[in-house]
Amino acid sequence: MRRFCTILIGLVFFSAGLFKLIDPVGSSLIVRSYLEFFHLGFLGGLSGVAAFVLSSLEALTGLALLRGAWRRITAKVSMALIGFFTVITFILMLAQPKMDCGCFGEAFHLSHTQTFIKNIVLCALAAGAFIPLPKTSSKKNATIILSVITLFTGIYSLFFLPLWDFTAFGAGDRLYDTAHPFPQLKAAEPGFIYEKNGTQKEFSLDALPDSTWTFVSVADVPEAETPANLVPIAAPDGSPMDSVLLHGKVLAISAYEPEKLSEKDWGRAAELLASAAENGTQPVLLTASAEIENLLQDLETVQRMQLLMVSYFSDHKVLMTFNRSNGGAVLLDEGLIVEKWSSNGYPTAVKMQKIAAEGPGNLIIGSSVPGRICLVFFMMAAIIISLFSYRNRRKRIV
Repeated sequence: MRRFCTILIGLVFFSAGLFKLIDPVGSSLIVRSYLEFFHLGFLGGLSGVAAFVLSSLEALTGLALLRGAWRRITAKVSMALIGFFTVITFILMLAQPKMDCGCFGEAFHLSHTQTFIKNIVLCALAAGAFIPLPKTSSKKNATIILSVITLFTGIYSLFFLPLWDFTAFGAGDRLYDTAHPFPQLKAAEPGFIYEKNGTQKEFSLDALPDSTWTFVSVADVPEAETPANLVPIAAPDGSPMDSVLLHGKVLAISAYEPEKLSEKDWGRAAELLASAAENGTQPVLLTASAEIENLLQDLETVQRMQLLMVSYFSDHKVLMTFNRSNGGAVLLDEGLIVEKWSSNGYPTAVKMQKIAAEGPGNLIIGSSVPGRICLVFFMMAAIIISLFSYRNRRKRIV
């Protein structure tokens, strides 16, 4: 029973940590939202480091629990983390802020109440697994190897793109077309609360009560739901240009923090967009800054004009979700996201020629499937190795 409880806790910690490790930008946003909720926004500059350290600690602790290594140390670390998370989620459950708990990154979304219940269950499992504290174990070699691989996936995602994109802008997803809104996105009409004989009732504008009722207040209007896959963009003069991304083949480079891109980065972006245009793909530059002209002033005139002629503006957080890499590129075909690249892995001119000739289906399979297979294989391998090592250890003890 102790081992069973330990494995369950290890699975939760390992999966939660790994899902956040492969999306370091998204994890930093989660940490930043927590800091802002607790009025610690001045520490926002450390959110990226804090997210990577915390995600690594969760994943490595989960691996150690699954493997049964460093039992006393991992037991103490696990109980400390569970206790800390339980207190935090209890506060969030009471306050109910409009933010995601981020326990499993973008992979799974839980409400604050569900998250608190999950942590209470983990507290019960921890009591069964770690009280009294277990004896130490020497099963460390495979644990160290799996830990190195885990950290490598996080570092790779930090410099490139997540192995599995759980956002609404993954390969194979289609952008939302504002020209054909869903019925549920219509703005809700306000209600009016009236009172009569101590009883309050809400009425619509078209069916207000008679004069025997007394007006009390206007009912709260629920906010219209915003599609997760909406990328609103605007021209320099502020006019909406969402349709630019929805028709034909488009290569869009997005910079959510354009001030952090160097002259060399802008030059590479200009070359890629020029290569896309030569192969019949519409080039688009999306930035979150209206000062784009000042940021490009050190570029050669030709490259600067190439970028300014295709530049549009969008929201900072939308661009961070659109492509986790600052300065990354996204290929679209009739609004369908076909492939994504980080700023450190732009496609070559030969690749752009292949893109122009190949259908979107093959490109989607080639871009999304390998990363997902690698991630799933690694998670399954880590779990199987851990469980079989425990079985073999039991046989040797017997």
